[in-house]
Amino acid sequence: MPVDVVPQEVILAAGDLAGIGSTISAANNAAAPPTTVLAPAAADEVSAQLAAVFSDYARQFQALSARAEQFHDQFVHTLRAAGYTYEDAEYTNVSQWISGEFSKLVQFILNLINAPSELLFGRMMIGNGADATEAGTAGQAGGWLGPVC
Repeated sequence: MPVDVVPQEVILAAGDLAGIGSTISAANNAAAPPTTVLAPAAADEVSAQLAAVFSDYARQFQALSARAEQFHDQFVHTLRAAGYTYEDAEYTNVSQWISGEFSKLVQFILNLINAPSELLFGRMMIGNGADATEAGTAGQAGGWLGPVC
C-alpha cells in the first residue's frame, strides 16, 4: 500500500512536537520544587510520613518525566531526520529524472539536426566520431561541426 509523505510537513511536525515537549518540560520543572519537598501538615509522625510518601511519589514522577523527556527528544530528532532524509530522496529522484529527460531531449534535437546531414552526406552535422574496432581500419567520422560536449 503506497504512502505519500510530504517531507516539509514531517519537518514542521517535528518542530511542533519539540515546542510541545519544551512546554511540558517547563511545567514539570516548575512543579518539582513544591511537590518533591513537602512540609508535614502537622508536627506528628503521621503527617511526616504522609509528606514523605507524597514527596517520594513526586520524585518518582520527576524521574519518569525525565525519561519521557529523553524519549520525546529522541523521537523529535528521529522524526526531523526522517523528514530531511525523505526530502533528500525527493531531490535526488527529481534531479535524476530531470537529468535523464534532459539527455533524451538533447539526443532528440541532435537526431533532428543530424538526420538531413546523414541522409545527404553520410555524416553527422554535430557529434563525436567512433574509434575503429579493429587495427588498421577507420572509425566512424565525427560531425562536421564537432562534438557537442
